[in-house]
Amino acid sequence: MGDAMIVKTSFSTIEKASADLVVLGIFEGTRQVSGPMAAVDALLGGVVQHTLNLGDINGKAGTSTVFSTNGCMQAPRLLICGLGNKQ
Repeated sequence: MGDAMIVKTSFSTIEKASADLVVLGIFEGTRQVSGPMAAVDALLGGVVQHTLNLGDINGKAGTSTVFSTNGCMQAPRLLICGLGNKQ
């Protein structure tokens, strides 16, 4: 068998999360990043909001976008997952 995936949850600031991947969710129809996603976007120089503006992130359930954090966070990757309709 291959390597097992280890999933941990923790309470920390996102930029200091010690993980291989940080996962954030976004609802369909979101036009502006906010909360923790806005904090991450600021660290990454606005690339998340820019990608959202381009329509490459749409929040539809089952969609995802991976970003390299380029050393701006402890985790090397950020995964944005679409959560579908907020209702």
